[in-house]
Amino acid sequence: MFKKIFVSAICLMVALTLFGSGYLEYNPGSEFELDVVTVSIKEEFQQQFEEEQFTIEDFEWENVDWIRYVKNFTGGGNIKVYLKEQGREEVLEAIEHFETLNFVQGANVRLRFAIDKFILCVKEDYHQEFIERQFIVEEFGWNNAESITYKPWYSNSNDRLITIHLIEHGRDEVLDAIEYFRRLKFVKDAYVSSFMYID
Repeated sequence: MFKKIFVSAICLMVALTLFGSGYLEYNPGSEFELDVVTVSIKEEFQQQFEEEQFTIEDFEWENVDWIRYVKNFTGGGNIKVYLKEQGREEVLEAIEHFETLNFVQGANVRLRFAIDKFILCVKEDYHQEFIERQFIVEEFGWNNAESITYKPWYSNSNDRLITIHLIEHGRDEVLDAIEYFRRLKFVKDAYVSSFMYID
């Protein structure tokens, strides 16, 4: 009994450590949140949006639990509509309904992870090339790679990270690219970070 508890505790600690570090890998099949829909508002209804006049009742959907306004500093934004009953089908059905409402510009899933980019970690032997920005997208040999971004690095970290941006987006596109890039000689690892949320 004690052994089972000890093993469970160790597993929990490892999971929390990975989650906290932001290096949990993409989980196929769970590409979007199962309890919320992102709703954008038509331009002619922006005044009501800014004054937060829309209520749960305006969505005319029994499965709506609560709503949250997400506003941009420069104006505009969207409404997060949270559902009582959760699940893939519940989200897709809500989207189909919300898009029939006269004030809704569009309704979409809230992605758990970005599906247009991923991170690769450069091996220590190639850190000088990283510092000198010698890596260019054309040399990767991956037709779906559009551009790269060198991420800032800190003296207390030995990781040198590059974000790879893709031309064609999607779960499979990201996973295929990760599998390919992990085989390159200068790549220590490739992954989707849990910090790559799309709100």
